[in-house]
Amino acid sequence: MQKRRLLVILLSCILALVMHMGWLLCTPPPVAQAHAFVIGSDPVDGSTIAKVPSVAHITFNAPISTLSSAHIYSLQKGTLVDVTDGQPSVSHANPRQLNIPLQSPDSLPEGSYEIKWVAVAANDGQTTNGIIGFDVAVSSLGISGQKVLGPATSNNLYGTGGSRQFTTLSILSVGWDWLVLIALTFWIGLLITENWILARQSRIQSLLERARKRTTSLQWLCLCALLIGECVTFILHVAQMSQTLDSSFSFNSMLAMLLQTTYGMLLIIRLALILVAMGLLYWTRRINLKNYPATPTPRLVTRTGALGSITGSLSPVTGQLSIVTSATRALNTTGASITSSLKQPTGSNPGKKASNPGKRSSNPGTTRSLTHDTREVARDQESRLGRLAPSQHGYAPIWLVLGGLILLTRSFSSEAAQVLQPHASAVLFDWISLVSLGIWLGGLTYLGFILFPLLSAVERDHYADALVVIQRRFTPFQLGSIAALLASGFYLCEASIPNREAFLQDPYGRTLLILFVLLVLMLILSWVGMAVLRPKLMRQALFLPVVTSDLPTRRARQSVLLNTGRTLKQVVSAQSIIGAGVLLCLALLTFYAPPIVYPEVNYSASTSQAASAPATQTRQVGDLSLSLLVTPAKLNESNTVVLTIKDAAGQPVTDAQVTLTLNMVAMDMGTTQTVVKGNDSATYVAVFDKQQTFSMSGVWTIDVKVARTGHDPVQTQFQVNIN
Repeated sequence: MQKRRLLVILLSCILALVMHMGWLLCTPPPVAQAHAFVIGSDPVDGSTIAKVPSVAHITFNAPISTLSSAHIYSLQKGTLVDVTDGQPSVSHANPRQLNIPLQSPDSLPEGSYEIKWVAVAANDGQTTNGIIGFDVAVSSLGISGQKVLGPATSNNLYGTGGSRQFTTLSILSVGWDWLVLIALTFWIGLLITENWILARQSRIQSLLERARKRTTSLQWLCLCALLIGECVTFILHVAQMSQTLDSSFSFNSMLAMLLQTTYGMLLIIRLALILVAMGLLYWTRRINLKNYPATPTPRLVTRTGALGSITGSLSPVTGQLSIVTSATRALNTTGASITSSLKQPTGSNPGKKASNPGKRSSNPGTTRSLTHDTREVARDQESRLGRLAPSQHGYAPIWLVLGGLILLTRSFSSEAAQVLQPHASAVLFDWISLVSLGIWLGGLTYLGFILFPLLSAVERDHYADALVVIQRRFTPFQLGSIAALLASGFYLCEASIPNREAFLQDPYGRTLLILFVLLVLMLILSWVGMAVLRPKLMRQALFLPVVTSDLPTRRARQSVLLNTGRTLKQVVSAQSIIGAGVLLCLALLTFYAPPIVYPEVNYSASTSQAASAPATQTRQVGDLSLSLLVTPAKLNESNTVVLTIKDAAGQPVTDAQVTLTLNMVAMDMGTTQTVVKGNDSATYVAVFDKQQTFSMSGVWTIDVKVARTGHDPVQTQFQVNIN
């Protein structure tokens, strides 16, 4: 049965890995979008434009919240003057675009302008900032050297107040995030190991009952650390936002972060789940104390060999604190009768021995009565354990669901949730990696620091059997969690690192390299534990009962077995310590965020072109001639796309149905699609809101599909350069 379960787990992991690799081959690699960094702007950073725009646009690589802010300043006589008209707003059509209105363009002077922006990411609540500069007609800054065009200098990463600069707030944020990860990983490992991996194992049932008396307080510690850590991390996020926005830390800012960001909504749900888990822990503990109050374990002390052997045989019974009181009274009474009978002389008066045969035959009857009482106590113990089990294990599914939901809320607000937004596969892979890390690292910590020390101190007589059962049950889950962690880790790594140079040039990549080294060390130690120590331990436990307990050979073999178990405990503890370093790397990865991937745009070519009259493009597709004219919006106007269709004879086509699909080439500005039906003329006109299409300078694609009754549909693609 164990081999079949192990085979099913391994085949499932291999199948999942193969499906994942096949999916990667069929789809392009995603781009990581953690935090909110500028990847484009209109006007372009460092460019020179002919006229002051009415609205400036900033495009980020991740959705931003309404808490984001920006101000536009004009340099007038050496002084920065705020020329922003009202509050910036997040575009309804594109949640990654921030629109900043300016005062009347005709009243603003020529010269240099700069945009100071602060963005609050909607998914993780992190605050970023930077400066975008542009010139109108001429430059008045007098900066020497060649200007850098594009968003490469728009983000403040390592300067004063930069998003990757270590400050007191950032160090505290990383430390508390590390504490939350430690508490969450250990708690998940404890839940899964106790309620799933080692559950319903009769050989170690008493050991688990003793371990739960210790882990109850540890669960309280983990849940309190989770609750306090999440609250402190949230307060640090609000403090960082207030410091960057040059505003005071207040209750209103905390309320705004909670209600106006996805991170705040998920935090409320996560805190509610943690409180439910604390309430369930208190409820189950109260039920156990009420129904089965703890009683002190009596110690049976005797000098007679018969009663000593009986006490040794009753050692599993005396280990249960709640059921031994009634059995002790029977044992004391029977022990007294056996002791009085053994004190009577048997060799000095053979006559009395022969004259009282009934007295002599009373000892076997007493022994049989004692054996019968022992069996009754054992059966009573099993029945009591059966009644005790539902109060402790009946809530196991609820515990596992609570743990899974808490991990899911973290996955929704992590960097993986922003990789393929709104793809559920990224969130699923991140959730699988957190669960796998909890089973592997949390389970090892539970075994190394809770179960193994208790095993060597309590179960010395059954040390070998219990250790073999624990290893046999935990190994398949350990292998499965390692395979799932590697598969999800490869996916997230591919989504985060755009090229190999980032592993050495970017702090995120360097931290990721250190994480890989630590994981390799853990894999080596896991291989030692599973492939070297586990077979050796099972072999020593198998040959131990062959030798009689009185011989020195058994004591020597038992000593070797204890040494092997001690070495296994050291290997497991070493993996737990290395795992703390792995969690620290994960906290640092959250702080740094993946490298920024900028769109491949030739800003020099796009900004050097002067504004000209709209040009008409003509394409011959089949027997149709398509002419496209695009009129971008000016001030309060709308964007207009005009398509003219003629057949091979030059006659207008009026009965067609035209589908237009628009998006930007360099970056995803949101796909817009509309359908225009035929009219009395050959002209098909589509009007778009100025915030919906052509909201940034650059090359846009317009896919045209023409369908007519009785003809095969034709399609082509136009590219227009919006200045």
